[in-house]
Amino acid sequence: AVVSTQSTGKQVLRSSSNVRFHYELMSCLFEDNLDSDSRAAFGTFILLALGIICVIITSLWLIGIATKMSSSQGRSVNLQGLITVILIAVVYCCTFAPLFDMYLRYAVSPTGVSLTRQMVCGVIVFLNHFTNVFIYYISVTRFRLFVKKKIVGGVRCRSVEPS
Repeated sequence: AVVSTQSTGKQVLRSSSNVRFHYELMSCLFEDNLDSDSRAAFGTFILLALGIICVIITSLWLIGIATKMSSSQGRSVNLQGLITVILIAVVYCCTFAPLFDMYLRYAVSPTGVSLTRQMVCGVIVFLNHFTNVFIYYISVTRFRLFVKKKIVGGVRCRSVEPS
């Protein structure tokens, strides 16, 4: 089989045994590139795993510090802070888990990940940023008061028509 590359205009002679066409990705997969693609996917998988592990360890560490500080000062634990930390960590892990799974599947078999799965996993990550605002609104009283003051106050000023 002759494969031409449009960017360089060169033609590369390859045997048909080492070229597979992936219909969902709409691209050719060359067996000599599969190993490097799998290594890159595995590297990304490791980085995602380290990120999730760091978030979990940091969250547990912050919860431990908050508990120790409050008990040493004879006060009760600040539940708002604990709930915020826990919710942020859970949302982070839940939104990155599909991407984590996708790269694990891609590291095992590069042809096993559909384009639709790639797109959905890429979009789910942005839910983390979207939900953080609502988590802060629900769990942090000062943030809630700030939002009410700025948004509700701004709406009232704009709704009054001059006479």
